[in-house]
Amino acid sequence: FNCKTYGDDETEYMVSDQSLSCNTEEHKTYSLYAAGMIFVYPIGIPLLYFGLLWKDREKLRVKAERDKNKALVKTGFLWDEYIDKYWWFEVFDSLRRLSQTGLLIFVFRGKAS
Repeated sequence: FNCKTYGDDETEYMVSDQSLSCNTEEHKTYSLYAAGMIFVYPIGIPLLYFGLLWKDREKLRVKAERDKNKALVKTGFLWDEYIDKYWWFEVFDSLRRLSQTGLLIFVFRGKAS
């Protein structure tokens, strides 16, 4: 997204690759796609996890049923590390990790904070 003009030329070029012009329709299309994906990943993945876990929350709360139920095997990677009353914790943990990595954009290159 970082575009800049150079000299007297009014054309904007990408800072990371100055052979690419930011004034093209292709660049605008990819910019819209990228902006959409910025919201799909951080919101969509935790929502998907929560939907999968919410659907089976009653079964996940019972330790004996968690281990025996073959239908829960597909979502085991989301709840297997946590005790039964914290079936939802992977959603919280994924949001925590996303927020921590998202905060890195506020750390400037060459600065400690």
